[in-house]
Amino acid sequence: MSGVHFVANRSGVRSLANGAEMHRLANDAMDAAKGAAESLSPRVTGRYADSFAVEKDQTVTIAGEPRAAARLVNNAPYAAAVEYGYSGDSAATTSSAHRVLARTLQALRGS
Repeated sequence: MSGVHFVANRSGVRSLANGAEMHRLANDAMDAAKGAAESLSPRVTGRYADSFAVEKDQTVTIAGEPRAAARLVNNAPYAAAVEYGYSGDSAATTSSAHRVLARTLQALRGS
């Protein structure tokens, strides 16, 4: 394709990357991630799985530019212990990492 020349319109790219459609896509992706995380969660009481939430219509900065985003969070007070594991005083108070968020990402990537 000789003779083709592309010049990026930085203002247009910025508008696209932070526009309503990108926010919708980010929100939809995190809604899907929430369902996957809930299904991958360990179940004792169900509280951990029920504590996932999507923070929608966020903006993050990447390479100095604003980008549409959404966040998947878990509000259980022990969420970090479930994700990363913990060591207690005895075997009864020790747990290995469940890696729910990491496995959610793998599931969504199809790997």
